[in-house]
Amino acid sequence: MACYQKELDIQLITCCFGNTSTSHIVKNTITVLETINKQHIPVCAGASTEIENDLQKVRAHGINGLGGYEKPIFTKPLTTNYIEAMHEVVTKNEFTYIIACGPCTNIANFIKRYPQDIDKIKLILVTGANSVDKNNPYLNFNIHVDIVSCKYVLSKVPNIVFCTSDMGHLAYIKTQDIPKTEKLGSTGKFLATLYPYHKDRTVKDGVALHDACGVAWLTKPNMFKISYAKAEFKTNKNGVEYLNFNYTSKKPNVIVTTDVNTKAFYKWYYKTLKSIKIK
Repeated sequence: MACYQKELDIQLITCCFGNTSTSHIVKNTITVLETINKQHIPVCAGASTEIENDLQKVRAHGINGLGGYEKPIFTKPLTTNYIEAMHEVVTKNEFTYIIACGPCTNIANFIKRYPQDIDKIKLILVTGANSVDKNNPYLNFNIHVDIVSCKYVLSKVPNIVFCTSDMGHLAYIKTQDIPKTEKLGSTGKFLATLYPYHKDRTVKDGVALHDACGVAWLTKPNMFKISYAKAEFKTNKNGVEYLNFNYTSKKPNVIVTTDVNTKAFYKWYYKTLKSIKIK
């Protein structure tokens, strides 16, 4: 979705562990880019483990994180270290947006090595976390699997937006509407193949589009309601640390999406898919 927004110029994708291994994610990313004719965008393997821990790895969305979908790929990932690749992009541009669709590990490692680059990062958009996530860290997955990195990024970067998973639980594709996506060219057919494997425990009958909501906020922010909050880390009664948003704090440090105009989102979603013309 990001690759086909006229407001954005995607110059680098770094891959990070998450729902599957980093090696799978690199291949999956290239598979998607070749499918949508954007294989010129550089892809770089990033972190494969958490900064301080080695938690039990999650396997989701099929055996390879892409619903088991596989095809031969022809594009090679960069051999450059991902931190150096990020530094190169940030330094050559007047400003840079970073969209974090997974754990914050790559970003934390990058700003640790190049703290002087922080001033050129206009905004970091994190997709994930929930407004209320005290008792179910699963809903806070991107934060929970590497909470150390998230804490570090929050302590160093002043402009952070959380497009929470609550948005994907509102803006989702119902199972009965998947055929509508399938009819929208080769990209629509590709997505329709993946969607049955893209499960979310909160959305019982459909496909939550968490990351797409983040892209939508970055390009069409008026589609969303936001609040300013203090991002705080707390521990629940089971001893599990979680990210909490304090909306009454007098010292807010993040922006949090709190609602989405689903009618506008669906219009944006289908319009984007229609715009992807693959020869």
